[in-house]
Amino acid sequence: MTALIAFLAVWSNMSPQIVHAGVKWEADYHQAREIGARLQKPLAVFVGSGADGWKQVVREGSLSAEARRQISERFVPVYVNAATESGQKLAEAFGLVNKRGLIISDRTGGLMAFHHDGDLELSDLVKHLNRFGDPDHIVITTESNDFPVTANVVSAGAKVNPFACQT
Repeated sequence: MTALIAFLAVWSNMSPQIVHAGVKWEADYHQAREIGARLQKPLAVFVGSGADGWKQVVREGSLSAEARRQISERFVPVYVNAATESGQKLAEAFGLVNKRGLIISDRTGGLMAFHHDGDLELSDLVKHLNRFGDPDHIVITTESNDFPVTANVVSAGAKVNPFACQT
């Protein structure tokens, strides 16, 4: 019995998910893309630093119940830890100068629907989750609160497609 408990403790620490306040964050970006494609759900990629760095994306420092509900039900939630080497590479590929921000894909996982470098007001986060989580929303171009960064990522022959990058 003790061996089983020890095995489960080790196995749970190797899981690619982080569960916090009802949100099951995918820690493996590439696996999350596969899940999103299979479920036809957009990715909500939160980039921050540390064990619970997704909180850094929200200016208030925590997610509301409504934000957690939307993230859990309408998206594949992904947390990228920019304190790790692979997280730094992915943050750079996404054009996140501040090493924290929010990227939302379309339902195919092939297009960047929303890009924000830095933190957001909770009310803005909920607004974006509502908009891009709507099953009827069609992505035509990347929307952003930080136009200059997005312009560099999306236009002028960007060298990296963050939704196709290999880290």
